[in-house]
Order: sequence, then C-alpha cells, then structure tokens
Amino acid sequence: MSVAGYSHFHSPQPFSLSYFESNHPWLTLDRLPSGSSPPYPDMSDCSFTFWKGRLHFELERFQEPSTSPVESIWTVRILHPTKAIERCTVTVENKKYNLWVPLPPWNSSQPINFQTKIAKDSGANFRVPKTINPTGGFVTVRNGKKVIRKKEFAEVTETKP
Repeated sequence: MSVAGYSHFHSPQPFSLSYFESNHPWLTLDRLPSGSSPPYPDMSDCSFTFWKGRLHFELERFQEPSTSPVESIWTVRILHPTKAIERCTVTVENKKYNLWVPLPPWNSSQPINFQTKIAKDSGANFRVPKTINPTGGFVTVRNGKKVIRKKEFAEVTETKP
C-alpha cells in the first residue's frame, strides 16, 4: 500500500494506558458505567476527562438596563467556577479609543471596586458602562494578573437575566 509516496504505512505503537497517563497528567481516565458505548472500540471501559483540576466557568452576557453601580445596558456574568477566583477582574476593550476598561461588579452594599472574589460554584455580574460600546471588542477575565479567559464580546453567550 502506498501512502503519500511511502511504500508502506507504519502503524503507531499499541495503546498503553499507563504510558498515556504518566505522560499526560492533565488527562484522567474514568471508567464508563456498564452498558454504555465506548468512544473507541479498543478502549471498552474508559472515557476521557480533560483538564481535571483546571478552572472552568460559564461566561454570559445579557441586556438589563441598570443605574447601579454605574449606568449600563449590558452585563457580563461569570457562573459556576470550579475553583474560587480570588482576585477576579473583568475588562472590555473599547475599540473607539483602543483601551481596556475595567468593569465594576454589581454589589449594591459596597463601594465600586474593580476586583472581587468569586467563590466556587457561585457567580458575579459585571456592568458594562453605557458610555462603552463593547461591540467588536474583547472581554477579558483575569485572576490577579493572569488572563483566564479572553473572548470576543459577540461570541460570549447571550442569555436572559
């Protein structure tokens, strides 16, 4: 058999779970419940869980006119983080002036502070000021100085409040 100019095709090494798990610490193998179909025929009782131990959360946006803490139309919401986000800040890019604007978290009991803690499995809303047009810009979520998600505003899932 000839594949792309080669006279024969070499098959890869046989699949070894111990080799795979030791060289890929971010991947864990979980056993499938009996009666369920395997993802591959040669892996009859394993399924993959990627990025175990990493931070996952839902990022949403919705329209809700508000005057507190700032006058806004859009709100960006972070929901259900798998770990606490200790020093969460959210910024939106303003294309008109080419600058990043920090968003205040919605909390009527405290003064405006652009950094907040989001506990595991909870959430927070961040108001986009009315003077900022987020269309075409990016939403960036940081934990301290580390960027944990950067997504175009139009690609963030739009939901209802």
